Amino acid sequence: TELASLGVAAICAVENNTKINIFTDSKSSVDALKSHGTKSNFVNAIKNKFRLAERLIELTWVKAHAGIPRNELADQFAKLATTNGE
Repeated sequence: TELASLGVAAICAVENNTKINIFTDSKSSVDALKSHGTKSNFVNAIKNKFRLAERLIELTWVKAHAGIPRNELADQFAKLATTNGE
């Protein structure tokens, strides 16, 4: 899922001590990371990864299918990965 991918990005930022900007069209993922009091162990695990990387990550929501070139490219890669079974 997109939320799991955001968790992987957070781990990479911490392991490499690198500041990163993440642009995602997954509003549900951004909302989950901003939520308070969630009982989902999965969401809480990702939130903990973001807490570890809080000074390294800038997370920005972008509107899906709005003609944003890199977002459209990311969607094409995601679609390609699902059709190739990867």
